[in-house]
Amino acid sequence: MQIEQLRQFVTVAEIGVVSHAADELDMSQPALSRSLRRLEAELGHALFDRTKNSVALNGAGRLALGHAREILLSADRLKDELARLDAAEQTISIGTCAPAPLWMLTSWIVQAMPGTPISAETLEAQALERRFLNGSLDFAITLRPIHMPGVFSKAIMTEHLFVWAPAAHPLAEHASVSFADLAGETFLLAAEIGSWNHVQDTIDAEFIVQPNREIFTQMVRSSTYLAFTTDAVAFMRDPSAGRVAVPITDPSAYATFYLTMRTPNARHEELAKDLRRRLA
Repeated sequence: MQIEQLRQFVTVAEIGVVSHAADELDMSQPALSRSLRRLEAELGHALFDRTKNSVALNGAGRLALGHAREILLSADRLKDELARLDAAEQTISIGTCAPAPLWMLTSWIVQAMPGTPISAETLEAQALERRFLNGSLDFAITLRPIHMPGVFSKAIMTEHLFVWAPAAHPLAEHASVSFADLAGETFLLAAEIGSWNHVQDTIDAEFIVQPNREIFTQMVRSSTYLAFTTDAVAFMRDPSAGRVAVPITDPSAYATFYLTMRTPNARHEELAKDLRRRLA
């Protein structure tokens, strides 16, 4: 008994005319009739009451139809699950503690393996390391190196935080500022900024958090509120934005990020070798 035989049987049962079912299945009527006869022979029961121009299910056929539909549904589910498994095995999963180093890593992966699907999540430090160590992430971007056998961990970039001030704002005239200088101000803040979320706890200021990145960018360009940017963000050097990037001098305004991966990397060894070469 073959899955395709069951599909043919169900099609004939639903249409009721073998010739029409053959057209639906894109096969000849004699071939379809032979396939049905083989199925009946294997089951040891006729499944149809046949007339010259049509067929109708008999008792055995009605019983077989229910089972055939269940088998076909299970077969389709199996194919879907296998397809999802295949996609998951091909997908490169990345966990990161901040967006900027993820942009860099993603660009490297796209250059090395064009078209490869990438799944990325921004996670808190503990969850990020736990997910990497339990094997649910292929690569992690962490705030500290992970020193363990079979783990490669090396600095991928250092990022510096700036105040992104409207040109008319008094802070725009400063050569630099500290977090203490920012007390009492109001900031636009993008969601999902990972390790930079600490600014909300560091500064005694008001924060307007915008989860949509596109809307956040539009608000920064059109409003007079302060915002943050870093030396990794290209638009901080765009004079058309009407803003000035003022560096923050506190040590916690600097962050070094580490690319962490397994070595050897069983799933993505060629990519891992390419990344190690870039970081050499």
